[in-house]
Amino acid sequence: MNTALNAALSTYIIGDLHGCCNALEKLLDKIKFDAANDRLWFVGDLVNRGPASLATLRLVKNLGSSATVVLGNHDIHFLAVYYGIRNSGAKDTLQDILDAPDVDALVQWLRTRPFLYHDKEQHTVMVHAGIPPVWDLKTAKKQAKKAHKRLASDDPVDFLSNVFSKSPDHWGNAHTAKRKRNYTVNALTRMRYCWSDGSMDFTFNGSPKARPQGLSAWYKAPNRIPISETIVFGHWAAHPAIAPQGIVPTDRGCVYGGSLVAYHLEEKRSIWVN
Repeated sequence: MNTALNAALSTYIIGDLHGCCNALEKLLDKIKFDAANDRLWFVGDLVNRGPASLATLRLVKNLGSSATVVLGNHDIHFLAVYYGIRNSGAKDTLQDILDAPDVDALVQWLRTRPFLYHDKEQHTVMVHAGIPPVWDLKTAKKQAKKAHKRLASDDPVDFLSNVFSKSPDHWGNAHTAKRKRNYTVNALTRMRYCWSDGSMDFTFNGSPKARPQGLSAWYKAPNRIPISETIVFGHWAAHPAIAPQGIVPTDRGCVYGGSLVAYHLEEKRSIWVN
């Protein structure tokens, strides 16, 4: 084996950015990012809440084929604001993107990112929030692909106008195509906890140690369909760094004064900046 060549090939999975461009630049410098050899995976929520959403979005987009991005709930929210479906909230920091001369190109790029990425060679799946316990990997990939196609289509407004309902919270109640899309977006971009029947809860976002009785982290839900691949996710700043084998949380709350993390997939270790 050529150890020099093997050492040069690195995949870094980076947690929620939320417009923290300075932290991202520091992190890329710390890992000595080399676009010719390294790959960057981003777990979503590139924008919003932080000080430099526009600069962050431009930086990630300009990484080209070196970067793989899945969408997070804040990315979806930004797209809805751009298309006039939602209003900016008091805590939003999206105006710099909306006022940018290249906003249309940035939106076009962002809305064509997937909801789920599966690297078969690395035996790793990346999503923003998680994979619901009632889905196997085949179902997750199928439903994520359907949602991706609708958002990337010539009519994203119809898709975005119908994905902010928290209902259905259980796959068994998703009878129509619209309800299946709603469930898919909720599961892949907003889920943290589930009840014992597999239904999702959106009222509590704290640490698993403080969870109300009856709730389980999605990956610990009773009767969860097993998935053999490693699942990497973000979205959950209150989640501890340690998780069960095969589950890799990457959100360390950078935008809230925490750290920005890059998980080195091949070496199974984390690098971070504050």
